[in-house]
Amino acid sequence: MDSNSLIQTINDKGPCRLLVMDNETISFLFIDNGRLMKDIELPLGAERIIRDFFRRDVPSEAEVEYAINFIEDELMSDKDLVNDGEKLYLPGEMTALLNLREEKDESLSKQTVEEIFTTYALVSMGPSPVYDSVDMNRENYAKLLVLREILHHLNFEDLHFIDG
Repeated sequence: MDSNSLIQTINDKGPCRLLVMDNETISFLFIDNGRLMKDIELPLGAERIIRDFFRRDVPSEAEVEYAINFIEDELMSDKDLVNDGEKLYLPGEMTALLNLREEKDESLSKQTVEEIFTTYALVSMGPSPVYDSVDMNRENYAKLLVLREILHHLNFEDLHFIDG
């Protein structure tokens, strides 16, 4: 579903944001009363993170740390990105790719995202029979990393899903 259709689906009457993740970029669409007010694009798409930082199928701790530093720098480059009491929406199909939620979930807390990231980070630290069953790939890792950093550094407490 395209961004304009998603914007129309969001029922918030006040300001909120829609996060759109593409291969090379992410965009924060600032919405107020169903209207797009501003769009800020950053070079934080999954393919960009993979190309520039992930050398292995399961990124090493160092690769993840370098990616985190880059993501943090980009997120902190514009003070308008810091949450000002807005809800953060993510298209539902994106969460399906990340295996982040059950069908019934309407939101996902920062803590839950952090727990999922911790599992991925433990896999990056080396083989473990406890984490051998974790189904991850570099694309999902990159997207999860960006989401985690957005929640942490831009002061969002949760993600809300919008299914179009």
